[in-house]
Amino acid sequence: MKLINTQIKWIMILSGLFTCSMFLALVAPTAGLEMLFGDSLIQTNAIGSSILDEAFAQIVIRNWGALIGMVGLLLIHGGFKAHSRYLILVIAAVSKSVFIALNLIIGSEYLSTSITAIVLDSVVVLLYVLYLFDNRPSSL
Repeated sequence: MKLINTQIKWIMILSGLFTCSMFLALVAPTAGLEMLFGDSLIQTNAIGSSILDEAFAQIVIRNWGALIGMVGLLLIHGGFKAHSRYLILVIAAVSKSVFIALNLIIGSEYLSTSITAIVLDSVVVLLYVLYLFDNRPSSL
């Protein structure tokens, strides 16, 4: 635990940088999805168009990339501002846990591509949770 407590700044900064990689989905939705889920997700119909050609998909995917990227920015901020760490780590741990659970429950066909993100997110969630339990505010 002491190692996690002394290195939490760098754990947050490094995991925040990786999380910021999802800003790619904001600027290039197809590339962001392919990076995480592989190219099997981007299927075309009989007339050669993809679900990504629809405005709704563009909005949802770009928004998703922005939200995940902002969690990355929060993690980086929390690495430098200790007073913000607890809330930021709770938000990041919950967000990453939802991603992991959804992939394991309903995303099995994409596991071959998303497994790296799942493993990395699982490791950082564990580190976040260990830090959070060891540094609980006394007022809770």
